[in-house]
Amino acid sequence: MKTLFITTTRENMSAQEVADYPLSGAIFTLQVAVAGMKKSRFIERQAGSTGTTFSLG
Repeated sequence: MKTLFITTTRENMSAQEVADYPLSGAIFTLQVAVAGMKKSRFIERQAGSTGTTFSLG
């Protein structure tokens, strides 16, 4: 995959800030020359949790 996804947010922005920055909350894509890393398996442990979440990518 040679597409970089860039996300932004509007969370907690006032109406004036949204007017000043109208692209806030948008998703942008950019074609890049280098492919990203392939997904790998990992184990995610949440703080204070006795359980374990497994992600298989």
